[in-house]
Amino acid sequence: MEHTDILLDSPQTLAPDARILLLVDDEQNILTALKRLLRGDGYHILTATGADEGLALLSRYAAGVVMSDQRMPQKCGVEFLTEVKMMRPHAVRIMLSGYTELKSVVDAVNRAGIHKFLMKPWDDEQVRATILEAFQYHERLTADCPDQLHPAPSSAQMAFPFYGSAHAA
Repeated sequence: MEHTDILLDSPQTLAPDARILLLVDDEQNILTALKRLLRGDGYHILTATGADEGLALLSRYAAGVVMSDQRMPQKCGVEFLTEVKMMRPHAVRIMLSGYTELKSVVDAVNRAGIHKFLMKPWDDEQVRATILEAFQYHERLTADCPDQLHPAPSSAQMAFPFYGSAHAA
């Protein structure tokens, strides 16, 4: 059973500059550990235990940073982050994996346009620094085009891979 842990009341109650972080991993203990690590950093944290659940959250919330595990049932992290790239082109994507298969890393970079690839087990300070830097990067990307942040694209827009900004991340 998939589980969503939403720490937000509704999309309308968030400040426009809220730092929304989406964490996706099929292992609940990983999500719990990451939330515990990041809880004092001021992020609005969304969690999902599967790619489809993560995409559903992303359709409601304009996450600036999305971190995903690579090996998940039904849909791997590369496939998920590739869909994130189409749905929210300015969202900064981070891959977290316990496996260092070269093909996964290359696919993550080339297909999903990831910003960073982090290994499990992770170094707490590296994860915190990477997420902070990802939000700073996202804020620089969107400084000149705030209209790209909201709303999520319609299903008609999703059918065309070239919707959105020409300089999408």
